[in-house]
Amino acid sequence: MLADRPHWLVSGILFGLLVTGLLWAINRRLGVSGGIAEIADRLTGRLSSFGPRSFFVFGIVGGALVFSLAGSGFRTGDSYGWLGQHGEAVTAAALLGGGLLIGIGTRSAGGCTSGHGICGTALGSKASFVATMVFMATAIGAAFVLDGIV
Repeated sequence: MLADRPHWLVSGILFGLLVTGLLWAINRRLGVSGGIAEIADRLTGRLSSFGPRSFFVFGIVGGALVFSLAGSGFRTGDSYGWLGQHGEAVTAAALLGGGLLIGIGTRSAGGCTSGHGICGTALGSKASFVATMVFMATAIGAAFVLDGIV
C-alpha cells in the first residue's frame, strides 16, 4: 500500500492548488526555509506563535515520521549512496555540514530552491527565474561530474 504513489501530475496539481490557495487565502508564500525561520523566531521569542509556514515544516517532518512508522520503519543503510560507505560519523558530519551550508545559502539567496522555483516563478519574480536556472544548471552539472566520479 505505501509503495504505491499517486501519478506525478496529481501531486503537482495538488501542490499548485496549495501554493495558489495559500496566496489567495492569507497572502503568504509557501516555503520550507521561511517555515524554519518562523520556527527559529518562535523558539527565540521573536514571534509569539507559530505561523502557517511553521506548520508546513511540522507537516513534512511529521508526515515522514508517520510514513516511516506505517511502512517498514526507518532505513538509512543505503539512503546516502557513496557517503554511507564512510561510516556513520562521517555521514552525520557531512549531513550536518551540508545542512549548515544550505541554510546559509538559503538565507543569502532570499529563499530556498522550492520557494524560488515554485512560488517565486509563479509570482513572476525575475530573481526567482534566474535563481531557478542557476539551481538547475548546477544540479545538472553536478550530476554529470558525480556520475563520472562514482
